[in-house]
Amino acid sequence: MEMMTHHIATSSLIFSMIFANQTSIGCIIAFLHDVSDISAAVTKYLGQTKYSNLAAITFIINMVIWAYTRNICLTYMVAKIWTEQLGLYNAPFEGYWPIVAISAFMLTMLVFLSYYWYFLFF
Repeated sequence: MEMMTHHIATSSLIFSMIFANQTSIGCIIAFLHDVSDISAAVTKYLGQTKYSNLAAITFIINMVIWAYTRNICLTYMVAKIWTEQLGLYNAPFEGYWPIVAISAFMLTMLVFLSYYWYFLFF
């Protein structure tokens, strides 16, 4: 269920990022996700091999990278969007405000999912 929520939120964020001309914010958020996905994929791969000691080391590295990129940086970016970005849309661009508000809500869901998954890692 949480992966379906993640995929729906991510797909809608990619669409709204392009539609509301927020590609700079969207690219940073996608980069933050990709950095932690690399270490998670390497950990999953090594966990299925005979190199369990190396898998434990990459798991610890993954926990540090995940905590920094998804739990600290992403949370900071979402807080900045809620506090600063939503008030920037004046005429004639105020029609884009609902898209940015929905995007901020979807990003908040991704932040909660990141904290939930980090808890599951422990």
